[in-house]
Amino acid sequence: MAKKLKSAAEITEFIRQALKEPELRVDIYSTPYGWHAKAYAAPHVVLEIQMKLNKVSRELQMLYQLQS
Repeated sequence: MAKKLKSAAEITEFIRQALKEPELRVDIYSTPYGWHAKAYAAPHVVLEIQMKLNKVSRELQMLYQLQS
Protein backbone atom coordinates (compact mmCIF):
# COMPACT_ATOMS: atom_id res chain seq x y z
CA MET A 1 0.00 0.00 0.00
CA ALA A 2 1.42 3.37 -1.01
CA LYS A 3 1.67 6.06 1.62
CA LYS A 4 -0.39 9.19 1.12
CA LEU A 5 1.48 12.45 0.66
CA LYS A 6 0.70 15.01 3.37
CA SER A 7 2.10 18.44 4.09
CA ALA A 8 3.88 19.22 7.35
CA ALA A 9 0.85 21.30 8.39
CA GLU A 10 -1.50 18.36 7.83
CA ILE A 11 0.69 15.94 9.78
CA THR A 12 1.04 18.50 12.58
CA GLU A 13 -2.74 18.77 12.81
CA PHE A 14 -3.11 14.95 12.96
CA ILE A 15 -0.61 14.89 15.84
CA ARG A 16 -2.36 17.71 17.73
CA GLN A 17 -5.69 15.91 17.40
CA ALA A 18 -4.26 12.57 18.51
CA LEU A 19 -2.59 14.13 21.57
CA LYS A 20 -5.60 16.39 22.28
CA GLU A 21 -3.19 19.34 22.41
CA PRO A 22 -4.59 21.92 19.94
CA GLU A 23 -2.00 24.57 20.87
CA LEU A 24 1.08 22.29 20.84
CA ARG A 25 3.95 23.60 18.72
CA VAL A 26 5.26 20.81 16.53
CA ASP A 27 7.91 20.94 13.81
CA ILE A 28 7.92 18.29 11.10
CA TYR A 29 11.05 17.81 9.05
CA SER A 30 12.46 15.37 6.52
CA THR A 31 15.08 12.81 7.45
CA PRO A 32 16.88 10.25 5.28
CA TYR A 33 14.35 7.71 6.63
CA GLY A 34 11.14 9.72 6.12
CA TRP A 35 10.09 12.44 8.53
CA HIS A 36 10.42 13.32 12.20
CA ALA A 37 8.29 15.40 14.56
CA LYS A 38 9.64 17.53 17.40
CA ALA A 39 7.54 19.06 20.17
CA TYR A 40 8.18 22.39 21.82
CA ALA A 41 6.68 22.83 25.27
CA ALA A 42 7.47 23.96 28.79
CA PRO A 43 10.59 22.27 30.16
CA HIS A 44 8.73 20.36 32.87
CA VAL A 45 6.44 18.61 30.34
CA VAL A 46 8.40 18.48 27.10
CA LEU A 47 9.88 15.00 27.68
CA GLU A 48 6.48 13.46 28.40
CA ILE A 49 4.90 15.16 25.41
CA GLN A 50 7.77 14.19 23.09
CA MET A 51 7.42 10.55 24.13
CA LYS A 52 3.70 10.64 23.31
CA LEU A 53 4.43 12.47 20.06
CA ASN A 54 6.98 9.80 19.07
CA LYS A 55 4.37 7.06 19.55
CA VAL A 56 1.78 8.89 17.45
CA SER A 57 4.42 9.72 14.82
CA ARG A 58 5.38 6.06 14.39
CA GLU A 59 1.74 5.24 13.67
CA LEU A 60 1.38 8.15 11.22
CA GLN A 61 4.67 7.35 9.47
CA MET A 62 3.20 4.04 8.39
CA LEU A 63 0.39 5.93 6.61
CA TYR A 64 1.85 9.23 5.44
CA GLN A 65 4.87 10.46 3.56
CA LEU A 66 5.95 14.08 3.97
CA GLN A 67 5.18 16.13 0.90
CA SER A 68 8.12 18.21 -0.30
